[in-house]
Amino acid sequence: KTVSVRMPEIPLTYTYHERYYDEDDGQWYDEEHTFTQKLAPGVTGMDQKDPLFEVPLADTSVLQDNGKTYFDNWYDKNSEAIKKAYENRAREIAKIAFGDNPYTMHIADTALDDLKSRIYQQNSVDLPDSGTSGQINVKTSAYYPTLLADYFNGLTRLLEQTDGYSRLPREALGKYTGNVIPSRGVVLQRDYIPPVDRAAFLQVRRTVGNRLGLAAWYLRSVGGDSYTFRTAAGMRTEEREFSHLANVVGIGAKYQLGRNASVSFDYGQNRTDFGRYMNGHTRYDHTAGGGLCYSRQKQRRYAAFLGAAL
Repeated sequence: KTVSVRMPEIPLTYTYHERYYDEDDGQWYDEEHTFTQKLAPGVTGMDQKDPLFEVPLADTSVLQDNGKTYFDNWYDKNSEAIKKAYENRAREIAKIAFGDNPYTMHIADTALDDLKSRIYQQNSVDLPDSGTSGQINVKTSAYYPTLLADYFNGLTRLLEQTDGYSRLPREALGKYTGNVIPSRGVVLQRDYIPPVDRAAFLQVRRTVGNRLGLAAWYLRSVGGDSYTFRTAAGMRTEEREFSHLANVVGIGAKYQLGRNASVSFDYGQNRTDFGRYMNGHTRYDHTAGGGLCYSRQKQRRYAAFLGAAL
């Protein structure tokens, strides 16, 4: 079993020619194009790992002095092969892009400068700040240097294989760690619609003839009420805080069929984020410097909220 050394990406410029026919003058023209691609070695072909950039799990020297000595010795021994791997990777990409058509490629003279220290920095010093790279296989993991995290995760997978791929705590460790048994399942929960403490209510009514009555009404919560909604999301608890619970616009109608019979209709919408969330609409949030995320959808009706509010 091995873990991969992550190599710094370098920019490489490709130049190629394209022939096209101009229908206006009936001539063929040759046009030069360029594009720049960032690349790093580590794989050959589409997804085959290059053995040069694989560290055996059995080689614990990569963990000593934070890997500095290991990477210095590894680079000094393989520097020419490493630079050649960049060139080979560039040609593999060109083969995919151009096929048998002619092209030229250019790597800046400074692109490979200080490559030894950059490799060490990227694998053993820098901490990722997003995604799963640099995290270990434990709940709410912090970020670690990528090679250290990959090495730990590789050992974890190896141990799981020797125990029938079980992720449960080992019985022999129970007296030290306690017999904590994580499990996956379905979480059943009942959504709670909080009552509105104070609200302003306005209603306008009008009759049409002797039988039909129409109404329009508006309800808005006041007093700065807020509510935090908690739901199970995978292996964590997702929290949504709503600072305003009710902003409801409604209409209604009532038709008198006879002295003791009538038909009525009411419809209203809660236009707050909380109302949309409880009714199954997707609610988007964005944090500066982060990605776009959305809440889980709920299957609820506004009527349920209106009943609690009124």
